[in-house]
Amino acid sequence: MGIISKLRAFFTDVPDGSAPLLAAAEGLPASTDESEVLGEAYLHKTENLPAIMPVPGWLRDEESLRDEAVVFGLTTISMDDKVAIIHNYFASQTSHTAQNLAHTRQKMGEFDLRIGHKKDQIYELEKLHTTVESNGATPPQMPRVVVGFGLSIAMCVSNFYLIEQSLRPLYGNNQLVAVGVFLAGMFSLFGRMSVFHDTDSKLNWRKLLEEIGMPAAAATFILVQAAQSQPIERALALFFFVFFLFLLSGKLLLSNLSALTTEVARLLKQATDRRQKQVRCREVVDLQAQIDVLEAEKSQLVPAANRDEAELTRQNARRDMLVKLFESEFKLARTVREQLSERQLGQLLNQNYADGQ
Repeated sequence: MGIISKLRAFFTDVPDGSAPLLAAAEGLPASTDESEVLGEAYLHKTENLPAIMPVPGWLRDEESLRDEAVVFGLTTISMDDKVAIIHNYFASQTSHTAQNLAHTRQKMGEFDLRIGHKKDQIYELEKLHTTVESNGATPPQMPRVVVGFGLSIAMCVSNFYLIEQSLRPLYGNNQLVAVGVFLAGMFSLFGRMSVFHDTDSKLNWRKLLEEIGMPAAAATFILVQAAQSQPIERALALFFFVFFLFLLSGKLLLSNLSALTTEVARLLKQATDRRQKQVRCREVVDLQAQIDVLEAEKSQLVPAANRDEAELTRQNARRDMLVKLFESEFKLARTVREQLSERQLGQLLNQNYADGQ
């Protein structure tokens, strides 16, 4: 008969004071000290527990757990040790599952880190690809630059022959004079930008003299030489024409040459970018394939992790249920204990001890 049934029977059929205690009939001491009546077998400690605890007898079924809780509730002993034993028992039973789950989650975390690293690499490659595409979105200017550069050269060559023909009556076939005058007039082409197009710099007499000094001197020299063999009207027309050619054709040639160099460099860079784009595309494909492999390996760990987690959840729920059941029966017995006399309590405990022999 369980201790709960004995409690119910005890309250329905309480023996009188003359009834001998079962302890006396069995030769047991009449003391009601719980530690003597229950014995050390009930005073389980939580220190030095084995890695895998054997299941205590009172944990084999709920009825035995209730009896154990009632017995301890009828004493003055705290229930903390018993609750700790329940926790430690389930901890020992689930330790292997918990270790497996922790190991599986660690491996899944490592897979996540590797996948995240490769996704970051893909993001950086795609970001670089977008940046290169945006920088190379300028429409090609090569045909326009080539045509302009060719026309500039033709203009300069024509200007040279015009000068050479104007100086031939005085200097004959000595083209070195014409070359010297031509280069002197074109000297301003070595300037960075014409003052007529540079709106950022302030114009002063030094810059103006640097810009138009040599072209004006060369054009004046041609005017003086041409006036000796041609009418003054033609000489003046030649002066103004050559002067403005010196001012503009040199700058036009320089700017077209610079534009041509820039366009060639841009085309070379676009060719390099296309090759690098192909390399990046292959890298993205390889990284995505590696991500797919890692995700496939990670997915193989998910069922085992789910099983271990479900088992831990079930065991923890079972543990919490037993703890609450023990606490409920313990508190109920502690409340009943306050309603019993010392004689009744001693008789009940001795009877339970005798049944356990």
